[in-house]
Amino acid sequence: MGSNIVAAIDVGTNKTYTLISEIEENGAAKVIGYGIARTSGITQGIIVNPENVAKSISASVKKAEEMAATKGVDIKITSAAFSVGDRYLESCTKASAIKLSDKPREITASDKKELEDNVEKKYSDSGKMLLHKSVYNYRVDESGIVKEPIGKVGTRLEAVVFLVFGKKKNIDDLEAVAAKAGIKMDKVYFKNWATTNAAAGEDERKSGIIVVDVGAGTTTISIVKNGRMIYTTVIPMGGDSFTNDIAVVLDIDRDSAEGIKREIAVLSSEVIKNETIEIESKGKTVEVELLQVKEILDARSEELLENINNKIEESNFAELAINGIAFTGGAVKTSGFIDKARRVLNRPVRVADMQHIKGFEESLHRHEGVTGAGLMALVLSENQTKSEPKKQGKIKKEKIKNENGSFFERFTEKLKSLIFE
Repeated sequence: MGSNIVAAIDVGTNKTYTLISEIEENGAAKVIGYGIARTSGITQGIIVNPENVAKSISASVKKAEEMAATKGVDIKITSAAFSVGDRYLESCTKASAIKLSDKPREITASDKKELEDNVEKKYSDSGKMLLHKSVYNYRVDESGIVKEPIGKVGTRLEAVVFLVFGKKKNIDDLEAVAAKAGIKMDKVYFKNWATTNAAAGEDERKSGIIVVDVGAGTTTISIVKNGRMIYTTVIPMGGDSFTNDIAVVLDIDRDSAEGIKREIAVLSSEVIKNETIEIESKGKTVEVELLQVKEILDARSEELLENINNKIEESNFAELAINGIAFTGGAVKTSGFIDKARRVLNRPVRVADMQHIKGFEESLHRHEGVTGAGLMALVLSENQTKSEPKKQGKIKKEKIKNENGSFFERFTEKLKSLIFE
């Protein structure tokens, strides 16, 4: 059976996700393995211990390969696509224009590309790498806005271009860490775009939505309209901030604080109000009032949500997001977070429902797995446009059981709702 293997790796502050898919000759795709490993060595999205991060990648990749082996596909992943996004992102929205000629003529694809490339070159430098580019609001001469300028006739072409840059050093650091784990960074994708595509449906992305991903070390905000990203920013605060506050105030270790944070998320307000628990931490027994923990979480939630609200207001695009705010990330499960978000943000708020892609194991349909799934969707959508997708894995043995024949049934159709126009 002829096939190609693609791998996608999302390295987060707390968890590293590896997903492996197989693309068949007819374009159908199916997930054959995934691996989740705890990340160590990253603080607020920045690599501080390369050796530990490399071990996290290796562990995640190994688990994904082992799952693929149980499905009859023995592979060794040697390259993969990675998601990139950290607190040092830079974004800008700029107008771009080119003169076509003195006399009106038909606009070509080359003209369109020149327009887009001009603004990219103008604002790029050796210390930055372009991660994402959205072009919208084309205008030919004095005409109104057009969606597609190719084929129109005029003497001047204009557009609005939204660019997102990452620090080249940080991306180089990730590439070096991947190499330590024996993985070649085949391509990088913008993490926020991957998250947005998995967390919001096509109709929502067209009519306007804000996607907020509360990760462990950082919180990202993305605003999408007409299927294109028009704003993004990063707040250096996330779920770890909640954990650290609990640990410091109660004088307990971080693991114990994380355990309490997760436990209190599923308890009722009545239980939290009256319950006291004892834990062993730092060699001593500590009595913890859950109401005090709730107060700690409320204070940090309030601070984070006020920061989110300020960033949304500063964007000047809030009114375009008619679908409100979709929250994702493991930290959204923090006790009372969503209720407080509705009050502080004063906008429609919901927890994002990850766009369901048949074939993903249920364990991937979680708020903290959205970016990894969105990344794989972007990788697969790009491969669909190639007649001969590049192999990212070395297949040693191929044998898929018959009962798995519909493992990723209708994936192509579902994927169409995940790619931008």
